[in-house]
Amino acid sequence: MIYITGSNGFVGRNFIIFLNKKKKKFTKIKRTDFKNKNKSNYEKLPLIKDKRDNYLIHLSSPALVNLYRKNNYSSEMATKCLENEVGNALSLVHYCKSNKFKKLIYVSTSSIYGPRKYNAPFSEKSPPNPKNDYSKIKLNIERLIKKEFKNTIIIRPFQIYGKYDNPNRLIPTLIDAKKNQQIDLQNCLQVTDLIHVGDLCEVMYKLVFSKVEFGIYNLGSGRPIKLRTIVDLIHESKNKSFKYTYKKTSNNKITNYCYANINCIKKDISWTPKIFFNKKNIKLC
Repeated sequence: MIYITGSNGFVGRNFIIFLNKKKKKFTKIKRTDFKNKNKSNYEKLPLIKDKRDNYLIHLSSPALVNLYRKNNYSSEMATKCLENEVGNALSLVHYCKSNKFKKLIYVSTSSIYGPRKYNAPFSEKSPPNPKNDYSKIKLNIERLIKKEFKNTIIIRPFQIYGKYDNPNRLIPTLIDAKKNQQIDLQNCLQVTDLIHVGDLCEVMYKLVFSKVEFGIYNLGSGRPIKLRTIVDLIHESKNKSFKYTYKKTSNNKITNYCYANINCIKKDISWTPKIFFNKKNIKLC
């Protein structure tokens, strides 16, 4: 049985659809709203009678929604989020241990690597260099779970896109733009790595049933792409129906490179990405 946290989120909703197509059984682990800063969201976990072949995929980071891509929060809020995420992780680890789960798969983030000024991919051996509270907490949860539960697999996805994505992010914003709408963008002088949520779902599924018991895996397409190229492709696919301007900068040099070396995941589970971002596949966003 596959147990899933975060089943109502962007990735979770897509993964549920994926599992239904595969006709695989799963159980959603639901949470309660956190009110007390030291209280776990996962207090009432499902009772398990059959303790054979159970797996947990931890997608949820409920407290971190308050920090994701935000700057206007207090230090007290950051501390509260950390305590809540730690409480969640510990309760889930205890759940896995007491029910003899085979694996715990934690979906983390590539942002734990921090910014990079030169053109080279991040590998799993690249030293973490998180620059914001969101990334720092994600890295701490990675380390905590790995320490407490032996059979832990960490996935570090790069920029995920696809159905049910946050409408405020770049790709949905452009795709949903109305005719003649003016969109004011940041300078978009970054190189990223887009991984379609469908490919992420396949990787999670393959890891569950693979011989891999523990490890850390970067996950992207392995194809770096400029943010401005993404803008151009969507603009062209919509017949240039919307208007956009970039925030002015002193020069147009790339300011950050964030893309993945995916050799490890390709080798260990015999996987390659199936969906690449181009004009043909924009309809899959």
